[in-house]
Amino acid sequence: MHLQTYFDILRARGVPVDVAHPDDDLGAYDSVVAPTLYLVDDGWVARLESYVRDGGHLLVSIRMGCKDRYDRVYETPRPGPMRSLVGATVEEHETVTDALDTFVSYEGNHYNYRTWGEWLTPNRPESWARIGAESVGARRKSRPTMSASGR
Repeated sequence: MHLQTYFDILRARGVPVDVAHPDDDLGAYDSVVAPTLYLVDDGWVARLESYVRDGGHLLVSIRMGCKDRYDRVYETPRPGPMRSLVGATVEEHETVTDALDTFVSYEGNHYNYRTWGEWLTPNRPESWARIGAESVGARRKSRPTMSASGR
């Protein structure tokens, strides 16, 4: 379902979309969307790091880098081995109910979200987007939820 959401949004805007396996060569793509890479492999991470280092743009989403490809939980904080690609550490996460008014603020605009929230500690002082204060209570007021690795 999560993958389908990205696919549908891109296609609705006329963006050509390929579905690739993490083992595939990504060098021919200007941008790669990698939603919910829950299970990751060191080889996949190395390929993504190389792709970004070579000028590719990588968009990742929620719940990534939680476990290795054998379903073992990483001992490091999420997103595990993808932390340098993400540019942040996931400090908290939770399932979001429909009863909450949830939104992310980005460049003065508000965007609703549902299902899952993650609160980040960026590796650098700046972050791109923040959780809306009304959505999840005062203790998470204006916590970062989008960051960049700066590569």
